[in-house]
Amino acid sequence: MSPATLFSSPVPLRIRLVWTPLALVLLGFGGPAWSEGPGEEPRPQVQAVEIRTSMPGSGIREVRRLVSIPVGQPLSSDDVRRTLRNLQASGRVSEAEVWTRPVANGVAVSVAIWGATLVDSVKLVGELGLRKRDLERVIEQRAGQPLVEDRVVRSVFALQGLYEREGYDRARVRVAVEQDDTGHEAQVVFNVEPGVRRRIASLNFQGVGKLDDVEVREAFGLDIGNAYRERTVREASESLGAWLRERGYLASDVTVLPVKKEADGNANLVVQVSLGPEYRFDISGWDAKKIQKAGLLPSTGWDPNDDFFLDQTQSRILNFLQMKGHYRALVEVHSESLKEEEGVLRVVVDIVPGPVYRLVETDFEGNESFSDERLEDLMTTSAKNSLVIGSGRLVDDVLTADLTRVRSFYALSGYPEVSVGPAEILDRFENAPETPPEKEQNAVPLRLLIPVEEGRQTRVVNLEWVGVEAIGLEALRGGLPLTPGGPYHPQRLDEALDLVRSRYEAKGYAKVLVSAETDWNEELTLVDVTLRIQEGEQQRLGRVIIRGNQRLETRVIRGLAGFKADEPLSQGRLFKAQLALYRLGVFSRVSVSLAPGGDESALRDVVIRVVEGDAQRTSYGVGYDSEEGLGGLFGYSHRNLWGRGLRFQ
Repeated sequence: MSPATLFSSPVPLRIRLVWTPLALVLLGFGGPAWSEGPGEEPRPQVQAVEIRTSMPGSGIREVRRLVSIPVGQPLSSDDVRRTLRNLQASGRVSEAEVWTRPVANGVAVSVAIWGATLVDSVKLVGELGLRKRDLERVIEQRAGQPLVEDRVVRSVFALQGLYEREGYDRARVRVAVEQDDTGHEAQVVFNVEPGVRRRIASLNFQGVGKLDDVEVREAFGLDIGNAYRERTVREASESLGAWLRERGYLASDVTVLPVKKEADGNANLVVQVSLGPEYRFDISGWDAKKIQKAGLLPSTGWDPNDDFFLDQTQSRILNFLQMKGHYRALVEVHSESLKEEEGVLRVVVDIVPGPVYRLVETDFEGNESFSDERLEDLMTTSAKNSLVIGSGRLVDDVLTADLTRVRSFYALSGYPEVSVGPAEILDRFENAPETPPEKEQNAVPLRLLIPVEEGRQTRVVNLEWVGVEAIGLEALRGGLPLTPGGPYHPQRLDEALDLVRSRYEAKGYAKVLVSAETDWNEELTLVDVTLRIQEGEQQRLGRVIIRGNQRLETRVIRGLAGFKADEPLSQGRLFKAQLALYRLGVFSRVSVSLAPGGDESALRDVVIRVVEGDAQRTSYGVGYDSEEGLGGLFGYSHRNLWGRGLRFQ
């Protein structure tokens, strides 16, 4: 076979169907490689397909599954493209070409495959200094993957970066790749020399003012002689910042200046502190400690001339008091009392809690379509009930949210012009229920009156379907929020479109288009809705490509994924397969996705990528019993015996 025989058929060629890692564009995402039109000869029939490769027997069996050129059918460019895509997606192939030669009654197809070098193992050797699993987490070249030079190089830099962040000076990482005689398998060895662990040689705090240096150091949490790590230094800065805010320095800032290294690699730390003003709160009328404990005071500083933070503080305290039953409490944060005295900003908070109030009745006026009980179910605000915690409390923020919820309920029920509220609160009314003795025997009873103006209702008259062929109408209609005779709201229509779209996608129609048309009467109270469906082509399963497994047999993964030939494909189906593989407990990472390309065909291939975790686990312990004396425990488990996913414990 020579290059001149590449697709040597009388059919005219438009692209060269060859795949290499450097020329993926040759997969041909444009039109077909050949066409059969007026005056052109018909496509030749495939009489035989042979695979030529130096890969080992197990590899040949796997790649044979990926060849999608059927014998006895006309030679198709789509089948050739799909074969090349499958081989590339498998990770087992570095280069592939498809050739033809004339034979009796058609052509024979040869698929030439150059196998990729797969990484059999990745090892870390040397005095690591750090936990092995932390190092393995940053290595990009993993066992079971094709050997890629760029991944190996990035892994070296990632390891060196990790050692730098963990405080090691002059760490070195060297890599060696050892291939077997066939060149199909390789072992990647990272030789690590971590260098010297940096420590804090000096610690200098700047800008702490009158604060006690010993207390500042304790709040920082690190001292001279401690190991230097970027993460621990960052955490120490955050700890010191929190300590300063607790002491009223709400606008403080802590910055660790760039580290200065000594000749021995140790670090000199300079911690720059910007205190800002000290905020002191003078609270009258309520227990100041309870206000602080509830987190009602600001945790960050503000500009004394900005009333926003003052209003926020006032709103939070008022909400807190109302939840305690003091509905008509008065809270004032005196912005005019803010003044700077030797770096101190005083905030005066005056509280007049007033009496305790208790909600005993909630009424609606003007509601005709829904009962009081139905509307009360929508509200968090409720009359006093000894079985319900927090009932009987009237809180403005909660009441506002309740009225919004009732208004939304009416709107979704087809009342676009509904008006709910404002609520009227009465603290003196006839026939008020008697106050129970207990803690609230002196509580003032409240009645909540909520006016409602419903307005006109909009309803759906007819719901028409256009373009439905693949799925039965009964299956599409069930559970829709939009029904003939039911209320109309744009949100109901959007939810109906989303639900119809999801039902199609679950059946493999990933490109379905669902739209709606509305036709209103003159009064804009009745509407006919037409749902238009463009179903598109159903995605069905072609082949399953499995990558990354070393110890677990491919057939076990294939069986657990549970894909069936020609079944509809959806994201939900892919997620189900991924979940089933995770549940086996032998993988640290699983990805199930559609193979790239192939959009021109209804058949889509699925790629399953796995990273195997440690299948063996050992546990042990020592204990002492007063009757039985010293004892021990040892346990061993294996979650992948003989590569079949069997468990032993």
